[in-house]
Amino acid sequence: MAEPSRVGADASGMLAQQASWSSLNAAAGAGTLRMEPGAAEECAVACEVLRDELAAQALNLRRVTRLEGLGELDSGRALARKFELKAFGEMGVSAIEVLQQHMAVLVEMAATFRAAGAAYRAQEQATADGLGGAR
Repeated sequence: MAEPSRVGADASGMLAQQASWSSLNAAAGAGTLRMEPGAAEECAVACEVLRDELAAQALNLRRVTRLEGLGELDSGRALARKFELKAFGEMGVSAIEVLQQHMAVLVEMAATFRAAGAAYRAQEQATADGLGGAR
């Protein structure tokens, strides 16, 4: 069973991850973080695919009212009950909330990759313009 302090630590870690990606996104927007545009787009798309998969899992979890399949022994029922408590937030942050936090980080990551790709293109164009004017 996860202790409430551990659950809180996980949530604060997720917030720190989101803040970190927000900072990187700001750096990309300022042009100080650049990434080859093709690679940046591939990374952004991978983030979106994973975000969609997590959204599907969150939707599936919302449909679950009772966890089964852990057997008919008392230990199996007890384990299923603990998973239910975790899944639905009765032991701190729910699994759905954790998935939503992960999805928010993935959205930030995709935006950061795209901004870094745009910064790279902008720098390439500025360099090309500068070289063109040097003739």
